[in-house]
Amino acid sequence: MNNDMKKTLDKTKRENSILKGKFEAYEVALQGLQEKLDTNVGTGEGISKAKLEEWKMVWKKKKKKKSS
Repeated sequence: MNNDMKKTLDKTKRENSILKGKFEAYEVALQGLQEKLDTNVGTGEGISKAKLEEWKMVWKKKKKKKSS
């Protein structure tokens, strides 16, 4: 393996390592958000029942318009 190829390979390995680190950080952050969401929904701190019903009604109206 010539010197240029070795340099390119080393650079690629470093960049790959950096990207893996960023990916893992994002994955941990997303897991934290998922846990918060699950906890909030489980404890009733999520959206209110009234708001949920309102969204359902809007969704049903949009669905009905599409099928018409």
